[in-house]
Amino acid sequence: MPAHDPSRWMHAHRRNPSAINYRGITIVLAKVNEIADGDIAFRHYKKGRFDRESATQPTRSFLSAALSTSKMLRSRVVLAGAFVTLLVGYVHSTPSCHLRERPLDHLYVCTGFTSPSDFEELIQRPLFYPNTTFVLRNSTLDHLPEGAFARLSVRDLELRNVQLTSFAGHDTAPFSGLETSLKKISFTEDSSLPESWGVLKNLRNLTALGLARMTRLNLTRDFENLPSNVRTIAVVSSTIESVDPNWLSNMDKLGAVVLRSSNFGQVNRAMFPTTAPNMWRIDLFATGLTSIPTGFNEGMPSLKYLDLGDNNITTIDEASAAALFDIGLTKLTLFDNPLHCDCSLSFIVNHPDPPVRGNCVTPTSLKHRGLTTLTTEELCGNA
Repeated sequence: MPAHDPSRWMHAHRRNPSAINYRGITIVLAKVNEIADGDIAFRHYKKGRFDRESATQPTRSFLSAALSTSKMLRSRVVLAGAFVTLLVGYVHSTPSCHLRERPLDHLYVCTGFTSPSDFEELIQRPLFYPNTTFVLRNSTLDHLPEGAFARLSVRDLELRNVQLTSFAGHDTAPFSGLETSLKKISFTEDSSLPESWGVLKNLRNLTALGLARMTRLNLTRDFENLPSNVRTIAVVSSTIESVDPNWLSNMDKLGAVVLRSSNFGQVNRAMFPTTAPNMWRIDLFATGLTSIPTGFNEGMPSLKYLDLGDNNITTIDEASAAALFDIGLTKLTLFDNPLHCDCSLSFIVNHPDPPVRGNCVTPTSLKHRGLTTLTTEELCGNA
């Protein structure tokens, strides 16, 4: 059983879909956006530092005073405002890094990198804070240099809107130095992906890979080149161009697969590991399903949570559900599906401890009623 209750994550995700938490594994998707550019502990630039707060207040005071003067000065104010706008825009686009200490970890964010040399010139090293999350965002580079994140003791790494001509270029080890510290890596907002996942093979403690807000993803059997210790794979809020039928079939050490808010459409058992003794959670929330996939009772004896929420499922096949009940499934989530509740679902209410969670949409007399709150008479009386 997982150390954390996944139902608590489920409620948290509905409030804030930018964070995902599975067995204490938090895949950073967009949370770093909460840090405003003006709320920065420090910035590093190639030439000295720029304190935006100290520059902004005098600028505002100047503009306020100018606006209260004669009409003749207004044109100067407009010009001054334009100049300030250009200046702030220039500073914002300048490659920079900043560090922020949070209650449980440290967040290091670098923005606007344009050259592999920026890694050496702008990143503060060594940086051996425990539990460091490193985010590289809004950058366009030829490649990631060898040892790009070395001597940083990074636990979580996110590449957000990072465009690369070639992922590693002539260098072959962009993640050298993270072999023992890195546990999670995320690629978000259409960041360039490695030519092969084998580039991560030396990350001995990597346990989670996340892909979020990506377009035209090709999910191939190259995922098998990930380090063997990877336990969680998440594809969230992305568009899928192609999926190999057996893209995860040989990854028998996986414990959680999250295919969430993405256009998979059809999901079948063959996509998952043939034998997955440790698979405890599968999340297929908002993937366009019209029925409960079959076969998840085979080769997954530890499966406890199956989330099929926000799909197009109208009924629950008794044989498919019974097979899941037989392996000890703890929760089958079907919220936000157009469920039609009738006598065919009576097997659920007759089960001594049904793991199904969901609400009726039709008929009108049962709308919003929870499946497990109904009686056989109510279901069959509305057949």
